[in-house]
Amino acid sequence: IGAGFGFRFYPGSKPGAMPRKLSQPRPFVGAGVGAYFLRYSANNVTDDTVRFGGKVSLGFDFPEDWTLEGNYTFAGKVNNANFNGVSVLLG
Repeated sequence: IGAGFGFRFYPGSKPGAMPRKLSQPRPFVGAGVGAYFLRYSANNVTDDTVRFGGKVSLGFDFPEDWTLEGNYTFAGKVNNANFNGVSVLLG
């Protein structure tokens, strides 16, 4: 579980422009930083920790009000278990 701050940048958009209904897919890039609450549990060993981490993302907003986004999260390791990784979101 993570909690933090993020932003999106829309290449080619004008600063201060008001959002409007899309007529074609609009690409974006994003990034975020925050705290990640990690739990490792294997072989009767449980370890909970909080790590500072971040993520980078690429995606598209589509005219039908849905989004496709790919992320890579940098959250670190707990007991040599790697919590970094790729995710794909559709929403």
